[in-house]
Amino acid sequence: MNSYRRSSLACIAIFCLPLSSLAIELQVRYCDTARKSEVITVEYTDNDSVLDQRFIDHFGAPLAHFKAANNYRNTHDDVCSALPKNTKSYVMGNAQAIHIDRLPFQVESVIPEVLSDIQKEFLQAENVRQWSQQWNMHNHIGVGVAAEGAWAQLRFTGLNKTYVAVIDSGVTEFMPEDLQGRLEMSQPYYFYVNDQDKVDVIASVIDTDLMQGPHGTVVAGVIAAQGPRVTGVAGDVDEIMVLPVKVFGHVGGAKTEAITMAIEWAAGIYSEDMASIAQLQPNQTPTKVINLSLGISRVGKDGMVAATENNWKNVVLPSLCSAYRESINKVNALGVTVVISAGNYGQPVWNSIPAGCPNINAIVVEATNNNGIKADYSNYAVNDWPLQSLVLAAPGGEDAELDLSKGIISPGFCMTSTLGVYCRYFYLEGTSFSAPHVAGIAAMIYALKPDADVSYVKAKLSQSTWGNNVINAQEAVRQTVVAEQSNDAQFDGAGGGNSTGIAVAAGAGALASALALILFM
Repeated sequence: MNSYRRSSLACIAIFCLPLSSLAIELQVRYCDTARKSEVITVEYTDNDSVLDQRFIDHFGAPLAHFKAANNYRNTHDDVCSALPKNTKSYVMGNAQAIHIDRLPFQVESVIPEVLSDIQKEFLQAENVRQWSQQWNMHNHIGVGVAAEGAWAQLRFTGLNKTYVAVIDSGVTEFMPEDLQGRLEMSQPYYFYVNDQDKVDVIASVIDTDLMQGPHGTVVAGVIAAQGPRVTGVAGDVDEIMVLPVKVFGHVGGAKTEAITMAIEWAAGIYSEDMASIAQLQPNQTPTKVINLSLGISRVGKDGMVAATENNWKNVVLPSLCSAYRESINKVNALGVTVVISAGNYGQPVWNSIPAGCPNINAIVVEATNNNGIKADYSNYAVNDWPLQSLVLAAPGGEDAELDLSKGIISPGFCMTSTLGVYCRYFYLEGTSFSAPHVAGIAAMIYALKPDADVSYVKAKLSQSTWGNNVINAQEAVRQTVVAEQSNDAQFDGAGGGNSTGIAVAAGAGALASALALILFM
């Protein structure tokens, strides 16, 4: 409990902090990874801050605590991150639910003759009822991510099992069949901060807050749903699975220290801090891609600014970004790519954390609408705030509340009633749902090249966009296949054989023939 040595002050509308010192508790992580993190108490004097309850409600701690955290980190070389206790993040996205009953599937009445045989087979057999509404997956130049073209190429290659972590609100207990079988559920963990201010876990990822929409389920669906009604960007690739990791509970926000530990655990790290948690075991299915459709914004949910630009850039952002940078650096070292939603307030990306952190090595994803234009709500990169992260765009939908077909459709949850079983699917909009498009495509690269590092994945993705920076899955897969074929040819030309490389089943000629079948629509 923080103790304040108070002096007598009078203020109107807000409560002024005393000019004397404060005893503040900080969550500290050391640069020496062999040292356990700890909560320490520091003395800090701040003559400027005011106790703004709105700031506290939004960020989880007073401004003075963020100042103390930055001061402590900047004056201790052995400390890589220092956080005020109880700092928060939130999910990023909006959803409109529709009811779809379990009627017999209806095949599209007209299948264009220009489609390849592979694409016709997909439409006829796997995803017929809602495929026409999945503009985000189509090969429309600058609009969809050309998922069909990627799937067609991947059928000619040997793929490696690849896991994508969705660190979010968990998944629904009963979900439409589109997503069943695509989730790795052998180690379900909910990371949270307990009453003793320690990160703890519960062995469950069931999302119990369905009144806000099953956010984690629909993000997972954008990555890996496999029909019959909805198919995700990697949904046609059996070797790509989603590992759901829960960090959001009933209270509307997740604590930063729980999120950062979940990031590290998902990548296969098992630190001394983790080993001290009774129920938490090492991850047996380490992920190569981590999707973070979450963050904290300078703008509150009510649209009002919760921190001045100066306080945000110089106090809040450095403190929180230090924690994300520490965890993301660790997973980057293991070859793991982190994908982050840009945020939903139509502001420069520096208004959102972790997307706007300038010194993390991730992929930040802006949202576009069904015309390939940046959605009005999407945060965006700006030249005067350079990022180390790669910035891409992907479909996020827009105006779904007015026209559902303009949203991103994904599986939701199923329920029983006196009329039988019915399932809800969601039409979505938000950068929460643009990010998993890129996460799924990054997983395709890893499925082809499991030893890829983050720079390799970023390079292939940056070379695989339409002219408007919207990601193109077909081109990302082509770039990777061609690069690996070239590497194999060079290796063979040197007199060696590659027993661990990509197995291209039909050879370069057959692959070229397959690519020739794929036409943009």
